[in-house]
Amino acid sequence: LRYLAALEAAYKAKLRGDVGFVSLITKNPEHPHWLTLRGVPDAIRGYDLEYLADFVDLDKFKPYIGRSNVEAVGLSRNCTVFNLVSRWAHKNVLAFKQQGYTVQGWLKEVHYQCMRVNGDFPVPMWEKEVKCISKSIANWVWYKFDIAASNRRFSELQAHRNSLRKTTINAGRTKIITEL
Repeated sequence: LRYLAALEAAYKAKLRGDVGFVSLITKNPEHPHWLTLRGVPDAIRGYDLEYLADFVDLDKFKPYIGRSNVEAVGLSRNCTVFNLVSRWAHKNVLAFKQQGYTVQGWLKEVHYQCMRVNGDFPVPMWEKEVKCISKSIANWVWYKFDIAASNRRFSELQAHRNSLRKTTINAGRTKIITEL
């Protein structure tokens, strides 16, 4: 999905597509300005992503965690706002609860974060759209995110990784000792 998002962003930039468009297509094929090819064998069969990647420079559109270039992160502005702010919300909800925030205060803070991310777009979404996203994130994280379970899963994962590391190290030591 990230590869597709990077490819889409690269083509949108190359074709000077509308950055505010929902990104289901880059340009409107029905507009009289564009020559739409119908019945071309390759267009009917479709193209694979690797083939399409040959014609654009993907390096500046490769997504990575914490990327500041929000235009190149998701398949739409909605997804980008949701992904960035929900990651922030999961990290910060415990601190807000410990500080005595109510769900209404939390909702306002999540909405502020969504508006901040939305403000980075060249063509921001309407506030009503952002409000729906922020309400969804705020309510789910506040009511359904189980911090204790998340911490427990993280600790179990770290313990498992540590046991794998120790097994690998001990296997190497055993091999060295038997060779001596």
